Amino acid sequence: MQVNRRVICYLPGALCLIAILSLPYPFYNLLRLVVFGAAIAIIFLQRKRPAIVWSIVFAGIAVLFNPIIPIHQTRAEWLPLDLACGAAFIVYGRWWGSRLSR
Repeated sequence: MQVNRRVICYLPGALCLIAILSLPYPFYNLLRLVVFGAAIAIIFLQRKRPAIVWSIVFAGIAVLFNPIIPIHQTRAEWLPLDLACGAAFIVYGRWWGSRLSR
């Protein structure tokens, strides 16, 4: 099965970066679902690769964006987390792409 890394990496990364704007609450519910799902997918796909660091990073992101038992923070506390998570998805997408082209 061919996995589209753009969807798995860049979509949640872009959504995390968009989340720094002041948006309606339903957007943040959607953000939780998308980021959580993408982080779990990356962990699942990462099991075939030796880079355990990425699995640990995305396990932390999955816990942070868990929609079942949500972690509630203030907007100011979410800002750096959204930026860091967005950057992690984008950097991983670039890393994944460079690994596939070898």
